[in-house]
Amino acid sequence: MPRPDVRAIESRLDSSLGEADIRVSSEHRRSLARYVALLAQWNRAYNLTAVRDPFAMIDRHVLDSLTARDFLVGTRLLDAGTGAGLPGLVLAIVRPDVRCTLLDPVRKKTRFCAHAAMTLGLDNVDVVSERLSDHRPPHRYSTVISRATFSVADLVAGTRPLLGTPGRIVAMKGPRPGAELDELDREGLEIRVEPVGVGDQSPVATLVLLDRTAPDDGAAVREDVTIG
Repeated sequence: MPRPDVRAIESRLDSSLGEADIRVSSEHRRSLARYVALLAQWNRAYNLTAVRDPFAMIDRHVLDSLTARDFLVGTRLLDAGTGAGLPGLVLAIVRPDVRCTLLDPVRKKTRFCAHAAMTLGLDNVDVVSERLSDHRPPHRYSTVISRATFSVADLVAGTRPLLGTPGRIVAMKGPRPGAELDELDREGLEIRVEPVGVGDQSPVATLVLLDRTAPDDGAAVREDVTIG
């Protein structure tokens, strides 16, 4: 499969980042462009995303994923339902200080994520092909994130046992997440909604931030505590 023009993608990415006022180092920008090229290349055969145009992937996938960059806490991230690595691979590129686990039950998607991580030289990425309900990691996570894969209530229910204290769940949602929040078990969580946007013409999205400040059992739980 021929790879799309990485230089053209990087040029468009540079322009889009400037318009969105998102600062990314030149090294990370090159890696993001290479990721988009890989995604577009694999997408021709494996249908990883409905977005076909690499330039459209920049605005709809990469810039959108970057809106969560400054809302991560701690150094262990779980991307639940990562798909083609969104937002987990994007965040792994721009946050090399964070260990990122990319979780998805669809093997063609996790194969792509593993290939992209290897190709881009990302040594802070682990890829796991299983359902969230089956995930039993050796450590708790400081941040759990998901991009429109689960309802807020399902995401919280499925990841509470995986989250350390302090810890944060980040649900990437559309502009009006209120109905989902009405269904949520809020016990032990501090919740706020952060409006985010990508460029002047993009619809406003939101990050639902759910912070756990005390463990369920009242005992102190470190970020690296072993589960089970």
